[in-house]
Formats: sequence, structure tokens, C-alpha cells
Amino acid sequence: MKILLLNHYAGNKELGMEFRPYFLAKVWVTLGHEVTVVGSSFSHVRGRQPKTDGLLSEESVEGIRYIWLYGIPYIGSGIKRAINILQYVLFSIILLPKKIDRDFDVIVTSSTYPLDIFPALLFKRFSKNALLVFEPHDLWPMALTELGGMSPKHPFVLINGAAEKIACKTSDVIISMHPGNINHLVTRGAKSENFHHVPNGVNLDDWDEGNLIESSLRSVIKGIKKKGQPIVMYVGSLSLANNIDFLIEASLKTRNSAQYVIVGDGPERGRLEILVERNGLPICFLGHIPKREIPDTLAQADVCFVGFQTNPLYKYGMSANKLWDYMMAAKPIVMSIASCNDPVEEANCGITVSSGDSNDLAKAFDDILSLSEEERLVMGNRGKKYVVENNSYDVLGGKCLAIFEDNITKLKN
Repeated sequence: MKILLLNHYAGNKELGMEFRPYFLAKVWVTLGHEVTVVGSSFSHVRGRQPKTDGLLSEESVEGIRYIWLYGIPYIGSGIKRAINILQYVLFSIILLPKKIDRDFDVIVTSSTYPLDIFPALLFKRFSKNALLVFEPHDLWPMALTELGGMSPKHPFVLINGAAEKIACKTSDVIISMHPGNINHLVTRGAKSENFHHVPNGVNLDDWDEGNLIESSLRSVIKGIKKKGQPIVMYVGSLSLANNIDFLIEASLKTRNSAQYVIVGDGPERGRLEILVERNGLPICFLGHIPKREIPDTLAQADVCFVGFQTNPLYKYGMSANKLWDYMMAAKPIVMSIASCNDPVEEANCGITVSSGDSNDLAKAFDDILSLSEEERLVMGNRGKKYVVENNSYDVLGGKCLAIFEDNITKLKN
């Protein structure tokens, strides 16, 4: 199959996030398919940007054809980011058809925002019997109004809402990382029989013993462990969305003697450090580490925490990358979220607190830390088994291909 994947923020192992397009494309290429990934030359989520020349550049990465469309650099979510988005959409319509083969078997739109449906529809016109796949990351316009606080009448909200509706009505297949998204998408014109749940995943090679990189924090964490205290660890961004305040509040109420270790950086770090210092809490902040150091860092933990702010959008589901990392590390997990799906419960690898009550979160930590080391190991290994069987990119890439092939057959018939 020839697959065109439109993802504004697409990255790879050298550039950084987003990783999902890269890992899926890598599986598809390995299985003999031809994949073209189209991304913007600038994305705020990448660690570094690709080397480009002019409005359109091209390179091959491990057999994947990457095309970079020029996008103006930006910081935050202001006017420059809006221009960057419009550049990607317009250049995909104007420049891309002149530079690449127009005939594809599968066209995937996966840019977080739904505006890439417009170049996708153009390529569908060029390609005979092409399968159009819509992969919504967020729900629009709710992502802007519920999370971003924008007015429902804002032009950017209206145009993205219209694009989502068009994508729902015109796509042959919808693939979503969140199982409950269909409950919203059917109100926008989607057909439930076209919906498939393919969650986020992990690259098993990153966890192979031969590929493990020793963590730069290993000596610091070993120093903490010498005191005989169990370690509750969080690894990820320090932003409001990840609800570190809830973790801090729970640490005041636990009966255990755990040391709470927070690995990561973000806009909330300064405020959180002041809060911890003022209250004299057993919490230390160890800063950002490269992704390749995550497996060895997590290996030092006794329990891992993943939290989310209360948000109505979680009723449609969750699929956090850090959760799969915790599971691969075979660590018991305490998760705080009210969501329609709960991988921690499904895998029986920890405790989920959905009440939003820090007393319940504190009790969850106490309950897991009261278990023997062997009991925690059994619990953690259940999580690893679950993620290997359900969330490796080999499994997810194969699942996508089966969906593509099945629906291409239906289109031809």
C-alpha cells in the first residue's frame, strides 16, 4: 500500500515528539508498504527542528519519506502559531500536489487540529478508491472552548468545528486513541461502524536491555534509596494538566515514609518548588531527562504516579504515553483520573483514584506501599504484560493495517 500521513507535528527519534506517526510508519515500512509523512518545518513539541531549505524539503528516515512544509517559528499559542497552522494547510494544498505522486491507497489526517481534512480531501480526489482515515487527537471545538477558554464564537473555534464536522462526514474510517470519542463524533456526523480504537503505544526496542542508557539521575536516586525510604516517582511535564498539586496535597496526608521524586520540567515547576519548600515536604525535583533515560530512571521507583486535572473531556477516554512507560517499567501505578477507560484497572497493576479527593490518593499510596516488595513486583509485571500485548507499536501498526485493508476491500466492492 501507498500511505500518505498528514501530521503537522510529526517527529522521529532524532527530532523528538510527536513519535506516534514515526513508530507507526516504521512498522508499515518494515512490512513492505510505502509511507510519506508530511509535517511542518517547525513544531513546538519537537526537541529540535529538521534541516530544511525553502518552502518544501524532503528527506528519508529509516525508509520513511518525510516532507517538511515551511512553518514560521512561534512561542505559545498566539498569532504566529495560527499562521504556522494556516501555512501547513495551505502549502499542503498548493505545493504538495506538485511535488509528490498524487495516487495513494490510504490518506491519514492526524494533525491534532482537524484542518488537514481539506488537503486530504484534495488528495482523495486525485487517488482512485483511496481510503480516507481521520485520526482525531482532540475533540473540536471543545479542545478550544473547554481547555483553552476561547469563546464558541471565535473564528478559529468556528473553522475548526466546521472542519471536524466535515472530517466526520467524509472519512471512510475514524481511528481514535480515546475509546469514548465516538460518543462525541456521532453528534458531528460520524458513523459508529466506521470507528476504531487504536491507543498510544510504546516502542519495545527502547526497553530492550541492550539499548538501555544509564540515567543521569541514578546516583541521586540511589542516595535517596540509601535512607531506606520507598520512592514514589512522577516522570513527565510539570504543567497544570498533570495535576502535581494533587500529588503534593496527598503527600501531606500519607502514613508512609516515602520520598516523592518528580522528574521533569515545565511552566509550573517554580511555583511547585516554592509550595514544597514552604511546607517542608519530602518531595524533590530532579529536572528534565532525555527520553532514552526514562527506562533506567523508572527502574529506581517503587510506585509511579500519573495524574490528570478534572476535565469533562476525559469522559471520552485517555491514552497517556507516560502511563505505558510506567507499565513497561513493571512498576505499580497510582493514577488520578475520572475517565471512561482505565488501563490500570484493566491490567490490575495499581489503583485508580477517580474521586478527586486527596485523602483517597494518600490511601492509595499507603495501600500499595504496605505491600511486600514481591507483591508489588507481581502487580507491576501485570502492567508490563498488558502493555506488551496491547500497546506495542508492532501490535498497533498491524492493527491499523488490518483496518486499512479491510476497508479498502469494502470500498472496492
